Amino acid sequence: MRTLIILAFALTTLPALAAPPKACDFITLQQASAVFGKPLHAGKEDTISIIFSQCVFSDDFNGDVQFDIGTVADLATSMGAGPAQILPIVKATSGSEIPNAFPGLGEWNCYDPSNFTAKVLYHGKLVTLQANNSKNPGLKAALADALRQILPKL
Repeated sequence: MRTLIILAFALTTLPALAAPPKACDFITLQQASAVFGKPLHAGKEDTISIIFSQCVFSDDFNGDVQFDIGTVADLATSMGAGPAQILPIVKATSGSEIPNAFPGLGEWNCYDPSNFTAKVLYHGKLVTLQANNSKNPGLKAALADALRQILPKL
């Protein structure tokens, strides 16, 4: 009973967040396949948190392309902060991440060659495009090309 009361209190005190945009509305099967370097199956939408949605395109083995989208405002609200307070956290890079690896792509971007991930901040949205177990030798360029096609749709 005590757990139920605490959960009810927590749910009533959470700020109202809009549902994240549907990630599969912004990336096509053709774009995901171009990133991966070979054909993939149709994308499947998943809400990975209250602030991010994800579209996953997979192959018949262990490979996939994941596209995530969420808003900086919702991320800030979920953390009890303002967007200006969150931006330094969003833009912080670590390990092998290379900031501004894609000149002219969004207001900020980075690329992590260790896990083949591109992150872009664009008009208040944070997007991530990642290829897992891809053998595409032109992967970095393919990520940039796909993001250049996706971002204007946001």
